Amino acid sequence: MKTFIADIHTHTGARGHAKDTMRAVCQSALKKWLKKIAITDHVPAIPGGPNVIYFMSLPRLARGIDLP
Repeated sequence: MKTFIADIHTHTGARGHAKDTMRAVCQSALKKWLKKIAITDHVPAIPGGPNVIYFMSLPRLARGIDLP
């Protein structure tokens, strides 16, 4: 059985085809004992991609997630 330590392709609800918040994605990763994740929401130029303001807000959003 393989043990995964990272998920390098996740999306948040900002993308349109996912539903979770950044916090929920992080909490799910913790439950799976993952050490790293990459949130890979698409750029605004792709249909359904989040607005550029979302990307400008990411550092602040990430700092606001208080996880154990």
